[in-house]
Amino acid sequence: MFDDGFVLEDVYYVNFKRGSITNPYTPSLCGVGFMGYGEFDSNDKAHNIWRGMIERCYGTNKTRVKDTSYSDCNVSSDWHNYQNFARWYNDNYYQIDGQVMMLDKDILTKDNKTYSENHCIIAPNSINMLINGRTRTDSGDTPLGVSYHKKTKKYQASCNKNGKPIYLGIYDTPQEAHTVYKQYKEKLIKDIAISLQSKIPDKLFSSLMEYEV
Repeated sequence: MFDDGFVLEDVYYVNFKRGSITNPYTPSLCGVGFMGYGEFDSNDKAHNIWRGMIERCYGTNKTRVKDTSYSDCNVSSDWHNYQNFARWYNDNYYQIDGQVMMLDKDILTKDNKTYSENHCIIAPNSINMLINGRTRTDSGDTPLGVSYHKKTKKYQASCNKNGKPIYLGIYDTPQEAHTVYKQYKEKLIKDIAISLQSKIPDKLFSSLMEYEV
């Protein structure tokens, strides 16, 4: 029995004497994540996904990704327990040929910052990158998808498609350029949703069809 009252069964006394028996409910990953007790272990495909999620939200400078968009993200307390996350992941996982499947936290709920059962979904990489990909601009003074065009002293709209920039024209104001970008990207999202409708969950399809930039 551990200090918190948890009793671990079916262990060898020799391992107990060596001190190699640890409480599976003691946080061992970034001070919050723990393995829990159940059917899932670190060999399951969900483990690397869970570990990456915890490290993005709570990792030190050595383990945390440099993307500042994760600076104020968190993981629901239920998913601090790997058993709970792995069960959800296995229940919701599906595969699309030729696609890398990714855990996404903000397609169903735009700008969501919490990884949880209610907000997350598994989506193919093509959708994840389209939703979360950002078209680079020359400064933070222009809207998303817009950059200042020095030669014409106007504003250029562009959008990434399949990892490549698509240029959408030059406009007098940043607002005009952003409107073109917004319309183009929302159509891209709807087009990919329709093309994958039979392969993705209904709630993912619905969110994509209603998605607004």
